Amino acid sequence: MKDTRMTKGFGLIGLLITMAIIALLAFGGYYYNGEQKQNQIEAGRSAVDAAQDAADAQNQYNQNLETDLKNSDAPWINYHSVQDNLDEIE
Repeated sequence: MKDTRMTKGFGLIGLLITMAIIALLAFGGYYYNGEQKQNQIEAGRSAVDAAQDAADAQNQYNQNLETDLKNSDAPWINYHSVQDNLDEIE
């Protein structure tokens, strides 16, 4: 007699292969997401460093400007003479 039984569904090997493919896709997505987060963290650190450098440069500029104004002989740009005049008005 002929075996007329039909098999329906997936076999064990098919299920194992499907699970392996899903696991690889999940791990690949997890790895890519972790790498992307690391790149974002590095970009954030770089932005913070750039902002700190800009703040330091601005502070240095302000200090140099204040020093130049204090040492200036021109009364119209001398900060202290302006401040003295304001104190006299009050």
